[in-house]
Amino acid sequence: MKAITGLIAAAVLIGVSPAATGTAHAARSCDFEFTHSVPTVLPPQITGDGIAACDVPPDEHIVVLALQHKEGGRWEVVSTRTDSTIPPPFRGGGHSYAVSAACYAGKWRVSVGIRGKIQGHQFTYNNASGTVEVPASKCSNRF
Repeated sequence: MKAITGLIAAAVLIGVSPAATGTAHAARSCDFEFTHSVPTVLPPQITGDGIAACDVPPDEHIVVLALQHKEGGRWEVVSTRTDSTIPPPFRGGGHSYAVSAACYAGKWRVSVGIRGKIQGHQFTYNNASGTVEVPASKCSNRF
């Protein structure tokens, strides 16, 4: 599993005084990865999923997983799933997240936003998967 630890650590360090560098070590104990590099097309649905794990449990860990469809040059949120489960370590299986929506033609991606608190310090993480172009032959047009 590809770690995002450096990104979470950087997010934790933003707004944290240099003397509080111990939080970076704790923040490095959480990872997130999309299960697939792009959304999965399963007509009549499209799905996105990911997994998170924390070796040191954070005080708070809120994940918002979303399916986004590109419309007029902008990514529009079609469906979201919010989960505040504290993820267990990878050796405990981590915690899986999934979101689904009605499938229609066009470009799709999965996005994730994570916010939380570890050792009293707030952190955020945002990322997006690769994209998949769904043809009208697989799923109908949206409008």
